[in-house]
Amino acid sequence: MVKINSNKEVVVNFTNTLTERQEQFMQTNAVATTSGETNLTAHNDMEEVFGNSLLHTDNYCSYLTYDIQNVLKIAGLFEEVDEQMKRQFEELE
Repeated sequence: MVKINSNKEVVVNFTNTLTERQEQFMQTNAVATTSGETNLTAHNDMEEVFGNSLLHTDNYCSYLTYDIQNVLKIAGLFEEVDEQMKRQFEELE
């Protein structure tokens, strides 16, 4: 039989790592389309593509944030069930 580990600390560590990666991902995509250092500017089509990629990145990160919150909620529910089961086993003993 496989043992299910419902340790909330493991879940919190995992979700914290996901959140850090999400922030790194957002920073990677925080690039300006024009530069004050040069006279080069992006072509209109490139600006549109770049804008779309930022929109998709933002949407992805929003969904990831939502999913992380759901994982934490589920971990909290597992923790509650674990506590109830522990109390019931203690009462039976």
